[in-house]
Amino acid sequence: MSVILALDTSGKTTTVALHAGGTTAEFSGGSNDHCENLAETIQNLLTECGAAASDITEILVGVGPGSFTGLRIGLATAKGLAVATNARLLGYSSLGLVAANVCDELETNEIYIVADAQRNEVFHGGFSYENGKITYLGRIEVCKPSEINTCLPEPLPSIVCGNGIDKFNLREVLESRFDRVVPSLHEPRALRLIDHFVADGAMDPLTGNGPMYVRKSEAEIKFPDGNPGGSFAPRK
Repeated sequence: MSVILALDTSGKTTTVALHAGGTTAEFSGGSNDHCENLAETIQNLLTECGAAASDITEILVGVGPGSFTGLRIGLATAKGLAVATNARLLGYSSLGLVAANVCDELETNEIYIVADAQRNEVFHGGFSYENGKITYLGRIEVCKPSEINTCLPEPLPSIVCGNGIDKFNLREVLESRFDRVVPSLHEPRALRLIDHFVADGAMDPLTGNGPMYVRKSEAEIKFPDGNPGGSFAPRK
């Protein structure tokens, strides 16, 4: 029996899904505090589907961009399970999962995402979603909200959405570039990873299995040359 585990911890909620034979179970936490209980959540879903951890054949994980801490917890859990179970580990864009949710809701095949990246920045990028398959339309970038108009590529999908639009008052500037502006609070959903895998059956070549941070962490910014004598000191 093929058992597929999917998880994403890049956003404000933790989302986990499991597909075992003809049974699918899903969990989405109310906050990323659920990262602390990630192993327990996975075990609960395995029990619900009548499967064991040793049955897992594929592990699908959202690799960001998003919360640095959340991504590290999710990827560490996924990689540890992959080693323990000899399961195949596959990485996907977390923003691509948001795009899939929105494309379904708006009944469109292409969408541009402008998402809150914290630190007064936005992540932005375009995606297509058709027959369960998520595809990039260019690169995912990060910029200041005030710079979004000059950072947008061409050509663009006709619709833009994302939780960065209202937070940074970008509706007016985006209305000059898109036919439709739809603020959205969608978070990634692990079940979309399973949909994507079943539709495509292959790893997304633009992400691999490492985290997609897009930008430097705060520690890298504060300590570009390491922290001599401290916890960020480079190893010799």
